[in-house]
Parts: sequence; structure tokens; C-alpha cells
Amino acid sequence: MGRTLRQRLKKQSTKIDAHYNNTIVNLQKWMAAKGWKNKTKLRIRVFPQTGRGISSRTKIPSDEVLISIPLDAMITYNTLASEMLINEKLTIHEYLALFLAMEANKGSDSKWFHYIKSLPEETPSLPWLAMPKEIRLFPVDFQTDIDKNITSFNTFCYRIQNLRPNVCSAILETSLLKWAFIMVNTRAVHVDPNIISNNCSNVLLDEPYMALCPFLDMFNHHYLAKTEASIRTNMNSLTYELRTSTEHKRHDQIFISYGPHDNFKLLSEYGFFISKNQYDVVKFSLKEVIDVLKFQLDERRYRFIKKHNLQKNLYIGYDGVSFNLKAVLFVGSVFDHSNINSIVFSDSYPEQFLNKVVPLFVGLLIDFSFEKFDYDFNRLKDAAISSDSAKMVKEYLNYRLNFLDDLRKNIV
Repeated sequence: MGRTLRQRLKKQSTKIDAHYNNTIVNLQKWMAAKGWKNKTKLRIRVFPQTGRGISSRTKIPSDEVLISIPLDAMITYNTLASEMLINEKLTIHEYLALFLAMEANKGSDSKWFHYIKSLPEETPSLPWLAMPKEIRLFPVDFQTDIDKNITSFNTFCYRIQNLRPNVCSAILETSLLKWAFIMVNTRAVHVDPNIISNNCSNVLLDEPYMALCPFLDMFNHHYLAKTEASIRTNMNSLTYELRTSTEHKRHDQIFISYGPHDNFKLLSEYGFFISKNQYDVVKFSLKEVIDVLKFQLDERRYRFIKKHNLQKNLYIGYDGVSFNLKAVLFVGSVFDHSNINSIVFSDSYPEQFLNKVVPLFVGLLIDFSFEKFDYDFNRLKDAAISSDSAKMVKEYLNYRLNFLDDLRKNIV
């Protein structure tokens, strides 16, 4: 989770339990007026490790609907089409962000006021929100991802400035548009675009696959959570349902799954990471594997790797070595070409290779990664950084070193 987030939670924990907060009470009343029924007795609380989250006053069995939100209580493409003039070419993310910013600017005059009040005032500690001088110290993979996010936001601002200059004067001079852009990116849910609307090709640059879902967006993510979302017809109206395949005890925090994301993705997209994340892996390029292990690949073996796309998805994780990396290690270390194809694709490697060669190679690759990650961490550790975003990246880089230690203990 990181010290930066813990400090935020310490401040948050001094407040009254969120369940009794007027903002949440008003949100629930507003949603009830739109047809929401809290059948699973969900409540919003402040938890020591995650901050605001959701629990239930009752035990929830497996294969139960956690929450069912009427589509009328959600902000979908159909909401945008009915409540604002849509005639510009924007993405669904951009339209949702523009709508959210415009409604937030209305204050209590907005019909979405109670939902907007429930959203965090602060943006999460996303890497792309760090200061430019801090970003220059980040590893290359972060810088590449940050460039993509900054470009995406700047493109959004450019389109709005050119298409709706009257709107810009109200919201672009503040941080409101950036806040709205981030809220959509970190809190929107995926919906079936064919159910939402079949008539948006003239105004959207993509499909209406995103929507904002009040209350549901307060569930926190965990890699162990198993949930499934769907849109159902209920009493001649549409609802967005979230079903759990695991049991939840009374008063325990209920987590949902945002997807099978590793910690780099979680930090880049949502501003947090989770210790022991089972989706975390350390990745390698084919060149790195060849250079570190000093493989001398002849043309035949190199062609074999390329022909079968074995140069992709080379990684080590909690589940061990990836199929492709194991294949490359085998191809690079054997001299007899005759049975390579059958051995690789039947996954029937010799015991000597699995028990001796693979642990040796994995140890060397982890050592290589540790040296690289240690350099990345020390650049930030010794630098004068002040933003929460940069501090979070630094904590993540330190976590990566601990992750490599875990891999070494589990595999080597």
C-alpha cells in the first residue's frame, strides 16, 4: 500500500465513520428515489488499510448479487445524449469527463449533486501527476506510460478548447477538468456498448463502453476478489449487477476485481499497489535474456523462437517461469535440435533442465533485474521529491525489490 497512502488514511480515520456522513446518507436517499434497493445491507466505512470501503451488515453467500444499480442512477452515454448537446467528436471517456466537470461546476443546482459530492475531492497519487523534474527520475517504463497519459489529457483539453470555448472559460481555468478526467478513468465501469446505445457512431470516436456508477465505485479492488458484472432486465428496466463468487462475512470489507492487473497497472491507472499481488511479474526482452545468460543462438534456433512468437511474454512470477521464457531457456541451452519442437510444445522438459538449469538461469535473471530495480529506486531515494505521486512511485520501486526477493526464495 505504501507510507504515502497510510498517511492519508491516518488523517481520514480521524473523521466520523463514513456511514453516518451526511453526504453518504444523502447519496443513498437519492439512489433510493431512483429505484435502488440495498438488499445486501451494504454500508460505507473507513478501513485502516484502504480508507473508504464497503462492508455488509449481514453475511453474503457465494454466487450472490452484491449490488444492483438501476441504469437511471448511472451516467451512461444515454445520460449524456439526453442531458447535454452531443455533436462533437469525442471519446466516451472525454464526454463523461466533460459532463462530470460541467455538472460539478453547477454545484447544488446539478441533478447529480449528491453523486458528485460522494466523489473524492483529491485525485489519487497517479505517476503522471508528479512534477516534471520528478518524472525525469522515473524508470523508462513509467516515463513511457506517463507520456501516454499526459498526451491523452492534453488531447482532451485541446478538443474541448476548440469545440466548446464557452465551456472552457468556466472549467478549464481550474483543475476541475483534470479532476473529472481522472475520476472517470479511475472509477468508471465497463458496460456493453450494444446495450447502452446503438446510435452514437456519428459523435463518438469509440464506443460507449464506459459509465459512472454511484455507490458501486466505492468498492476497493483486491487480486483475490472474484466478481462478475452484467446488465440485467429487472421489472422492465435495466440494472447493472455485480455478482460475487466468494462468501463475505458480516462487517468484513468486501472487495471486487477491477481486472487481472499487476501492480504497475494498478499504480499507473488507479494510484495504488498491493503487496503480494499474484499478477505481478518481472518481464524481460529476448535481448536481455540472451545477453544476461550469454546464449549463442544459431540461425535455426533464433528462427524457431521467432516463428513461434516465443520472444513475447518472457517473465517470472509467483507461479514460476512463463511458458515462453522456459522455452527460450531450453532452446538457448541445448545443442541437440532434433526434438526441440516436441519437447517445448508438450511441456515435457528433462528433469535435469527443470531442476538444475532453470533455477540457475532464473537466479541470474533475478540478479540482473535486482541490479536494475535497485538503480531505479536509489535515483528517487536520494532525490528531493515532494509530490505524493513521486513518493508513491518511490515506494513502489522499493516494493519491486522486495518482490524480487520473494521470487528468489520461491523459485531459486
